[in-house]
Amino acid sequence: MDSLTIIFAILSVVMIGYIIYSTSKSKRISLLSEIFYILIYLVVFLVAVFPKFFEEVAELFGVYDLEKFLILGGIFLAYVLIFQMYKQTEIQRGEITALTRQIAYLKHSSKKEIIGKNKK
Repeated sequence: MDSLTIIFAILSVVMIGYIIYSTSKSKRISLLSEIFYILIYLVVFLVAVFPKFFEEVAELFGVYDLEKFLILGGIFLAYVLIFQMYKQTEIQRGEITALTRQIAYLKHSSKKEIIGKNKK
C-alpha cells in the first residue's frame, strides 16, 4: 500500500468515529443521515483498501477509469443530498406556514375577546 491509501483509510476511520461520537453526544442529526454519512466514509475506506474491486465495478457501469467513476458517484451523491435538503426545506416551510396561521388566528381571536369585553 502506498502512503495515500493509508492516509485515506485512516481518515475514513477517523471520520466514521467522529460521526458516531458527535451524533451520539448531541443527537442533532437523524439516524438516517448518520447511516448515510457512515456509508459514504465506509465506501471511501473500501476504495482506498480495495481499489481493484471498485475498478471492476466501474467497468460494469461502463466507466473504465476509477477516478471518473468516483467523480460520477460523487455527483450522484451531491444530487441526493440536494434533494434531501430541498425536501427538508419544504417540510419546514409548511410548518412555518401552519404556525403563522395559528398565530394570526390567536391574535385575531384575542382581539375579538378584548373588543367584546369592552362593549359590555
